Amino acid sequence: MDKRKRSFYLRLAGSNIRKNSRFYLPYLLTGAAVTAMFYIMMFLSQHPCLGEIFGGDTLRIFLRFGIIIIGLFATVILFYTNSFLMKRRRRELGLFCVLGMEKRHLARIQWWETVISYILTLTGGLVLGVLFSGAVMKLLGRIAGFDAPFSFSFDTGGALLTAIVFALIYLLILLANLLRVGRAKPIALLHSEQVGQKEPHTRHFLAVLGFLTLAGGYAIALLVESPIQAVFLFFIAVLLVIIGTYCLFTAGSIAILKALRRNKKYYYHPRHFTNVSGMLYRMKQNAVGLANICILSTMVLVTVSTTVSLYAGIEGTLQNMTPHEIMAQMNREEGGSLEELPQKAQLAADLAADENLPLKAYGYYQTLEFNCYEEDGNFVPAESLYDYKGVTMCFVTAADYNKESGNQLQLASGEVAISGWHGGSSVQILGRSYPVAGALDSALPMGRAYAGSTARVYLVAVADTSMLDQLAADASGAYDMFSDIGSYIWLDTDGASAAEQAAFTQKLDEVLCDSDNNCWAWTYCRADLAGDAYALYGGFLFLGVFLGLLFLLATILIMYYKQITEGYEDARRFHIMQQVGMSKAEVKATIRSQVLTVFFLPLLLAAIHVAFAFSIITKLLAALYLTDVGLFALVTVITFAVFALVYIIVYSLTARTYYRIVSQ
Repeated sequence: MDKRKRSFYLRLAGSNIRKNSRFYLPYLLTGAAVTAMFYIMMFLSQHPCLGEIFGGDTLRIFLRFGIIIIGLFATVILFYTNSFLMKRRRRELGLFCVLGMEKRHLARIQWWETVISYILTLTGGLVLGVLFSGAVMKLLGRIAGFDAPFSFSFDTGGALLTAIVFALIYLLILLANLLRVGRAKPIALLHSEQVGQKEPHTRHFLAVLGFLTLAGGYAIALLVESPIQAVFLFFIAVLLVIIGTYCLFTAGSIAILKALRRNKKYYYHPRHFTNVSGMLYRMKQNAVGLANICILSTMVLVTVSTTVSLYAGIEGTLQNMTPHEIMAQMNREEGGSLEELPQKAQLAADLAADENLPLKAYGYYQTLEFNCYEEDGNFVPAESLYDYKGVTMCFVTAADYNKESGNQLQLASGEVAISGWHGGSSVQILGRSYPVAGALDSALPMGRAYAGSTARVYLVAVADTSMLDQLAADASGAYDMFSDIGSYIWLDTDGASAAEQAAFTQKLDEVLCDSDNNCWAWTYCRADLAGDAYALYGGFLFLGVFLGLLFLLATILIMYYKQITEGYEDARRFHIMQQVGMSKAEVKATIRSQVLTVFFLPLLLAAIHVAFAFSIITKLLAALYLTDVGLFALVTVITFAVFALVYIIVYSLTARTYYRIVSQ
């Protein structure tokens, strides 16, 4: 091909993009936005600052996970947008064929259009990425609790990988376009805008499948009882809900509308007649897009509400992870026998006085922990001591329970009391029967420590230490594995700073070591875990908000293109309805009613999805030590209110384009 021909196809491609700017501009802006997001995530994940902070490795993992999600999502949304562009331009391509162009000529035009689109989006995306990467890094540091530098810098490696990834995406888009045009006949392309006007068929199988899968997903979400079940079943429930959503929009909505049409008393009414008949064709042409909006809206709501809740509840989470501010954990082999615990606790208190650490309270207790299966109210050996498919049993003596709770629980020899107990007057634990004196309050420090357990937890008080010894021996025999009693000393300060707690914990660890430097305890404090917790949940929040913006961008883009599609379709209906006797005001009111119904139906269904998912999500959050259900409910309501406001604003803005097209 000589330079003149190359120049001709290049100019023609550029002219096509300019003439179709109404369709191409959102496509190019979306490409630039996702390119910028991909580059920024690459920039953050490779930033040397993360290697110097506490929890930086955790953050880096989250950011790399975000790179994969953004890459996959960018592919999906660009393909979706491109399919809309091709649908709107089929008539134009058919006209080229009628004027004498061959398929190979169309291929050259599409090649140059793809190259121009790639260059514009890559350039714009990298410019935006470089401009905002420093500010985003500063924001990440503020969220995750570290001091991040603010500077403009260019990540060559990140830019190169971004260019390669999006070159592959646009190459796949080009191949899909060539295949689509190559299979089509010129006459079919020329008259493509009239295709799809036949009445949609009722697909009963898909409609029933949609109701069943959606009901199945909702049932799983509502019936899950434990975090371990939530972890395994959540993605199954999500898959069922997604399938149900697509089936209901594509087939279920048409089945409902046809059922309304069969109701002659309802259907043969001036307003109902036009609404139902118009909605039938709208749902056929827009069902997949509406399902996409619904799924994306649900993803925004779930992603943002969960990550914001996790971050907002960090302090409560830290209290669940570390029941007391400073703790030392040991077993009896390492010096944690009951006889030594009071002396060790006093040693820790004396050290606090020597170090001028303001001490509020201190104490000690012992626990025995193992996992087992619950069968008919009895507890039998699991497959292993740490089988989290069963339940977790945490045993304490009545004396320790009373010290921690302030209660006056009295147990006779051999008796037990169990948290959440609704069984009979006796229980079998590992084959031994015990009388049950009643139920316990599980909201104790030693009970809160299991807030993130993926298994159901029972706190069990026993009469004395001899029962702990017997239970430990039973567990060791049942699992062919040594099961020992854990001993704990704890201290709560009176307003000591995180730095003071961390420094004291390090000195306590040294004091609890013998002359040969053999430490008999694992000492830790809430301040030790705070850095990692802020990195973990800050990473969750940052990624959640980042992906939430990405999903919101996709939602806005689909809404915009749907408004344009609706506009061109309704422009013809608008004139036909007036020709058959309806006034201009009546036609406008009818179409407005249909458009409002179509565009706000996904938001309504997304709200229903989130409502049914609330129960299973609270179980997942419990696995991350967030047990404040009220906080999550409040954040979810606020998130939905903000998203609904944005949704309404976007609809109002895009509706202007729609009415401009209809009024032409």
